[in-house]
Amino acid sequence: MPEYTLYFHSGSASMIPHWILIELALTHGIDYETEYVSFTAKDQKSEKYLALNPKGVVPTLILHGDNGAKEIITESAATALLLAARHPEAHLAPSDPRSFQYPKYLETVIYLANTVSPSMRDWFYADKDSGSSDPTSIETIKAMARKRIGAAWDLLEKQLEGQPYLVENIVDGIPQPTAADYMFVILARWSRYFEEHALKWKNLKALVLRMTEREGWQVLRENERLYNRDDPTWPDVPV
Repeated sequence: MPEYTLYFHSGSASMIPHWILIELALTHGIDYETEYVSFTAKDQKSEKYLALNPKGVVPTLILHGDNGAKEIITESAATALLLAARHPEAHLAPSDPRSFQYPKYLETVIYLANTVSPSMRDWFYADKDSGSSDPTSIETIKAMARKRIGAAWDLLEKQLEGQPYLVENIVDGIPQPTAADYMFVILARWSRYFEEHALKWKNLKALVLRMTEREGWQVLRENERLYNRDDPTWPDVPV
C-alpha cells in the first residue's frame, strides 16, 4: 500500500500536491499513487468520487495508515502544508515554528490560498460564478480580479527582493524552497492568460525559472501531459 493516493486533474490546483509528492519521491523515496479525475467525463461529480470528496473538486489526497486505515484531506493549500509537516526531512517549511521565518511561511501560503487563488477564479469563471450574461458586468469582475492579482505580484516581488525564495529557509547554508514556492509557481502559471503575467516581474520570473529547473517539474509535466495542452505559453518557460 502506498503512503498516499492523489486524485488529480491536469493543470488544476491539484498540481500543487502532485508536484510536492513527486519531489518527495525523487529525493526521499516516499511511495504514492495517482488517480486521474476527468472533468470531461465529470468524474468529480460521480457518486464514487463524492464519497471521497463531497465538494466535487480536486485535489483529494488519501493518507494510508496501518491495517487499512486512511484519512482524506482536500484543499490544495492544506495538502501542501500537511506534506511539508509530515516530511520535515524535505525542508519544505522552516524547521522551527518559533523562528521568525515560520510565521512568514504560513502567512505566504495563506495569502496565496485566500487572495491570489480566489482572484484567479474570479477571472476565469466571472460569467459562471456571477450568473450574469452581461458583458459589462463580467468585464468589471475580471478587471477587479486582474487588479488584485497585479497587487499580489507587486507584494510578492518585494518579498523576494534579495532572496531566491519567498521565505528564508536555509538548510546547511543553502537556501531551500518551501511549499509556498511550489504554490506560487502553479498560480503564476495560470497568469499566462493575462497580459500582465507574473513573468513581467523580475524577481517573480527568476523564482519561476529557478523552480522549473527542478527535476520534479519535468516529471510533473510528463505525468500530467502538459506538453500536449493547446494553451498559450510563458516566455522562456515550458508550460
